[in-house]
Amino acid sequence: MILEILLIIAAVPLGLLIAWLVKDELVAGKIYFKAIMIFSALLAFAAYDYNKIPESLSLVFIFIVALVALVKSRDKSWTR
Repeated sequence: MILEILLIIAAVPLGLLIAWLVKDELVAGKIYFKAIMIFSALLAFAAYDYNKIPESLSLVFIFIVALVALVKSRDKSWTR
């Protein structure tokens, strides 16, 4: 369980890295980040409901990465 939590926490730095690498695409891709978040959240709940824990954790990881990128897309100093 500790390994899963550490991997989920690792989504935040990865999201920051991805947002830093694609600064110019953050503003144009807001709608896609929102769509990724919605679909990954819905699928994570469905996977958890069917006892597919690894798949659910992977989708939560994707959700967090997209959330960090979406938050950074609203930061004016980050996107310039």
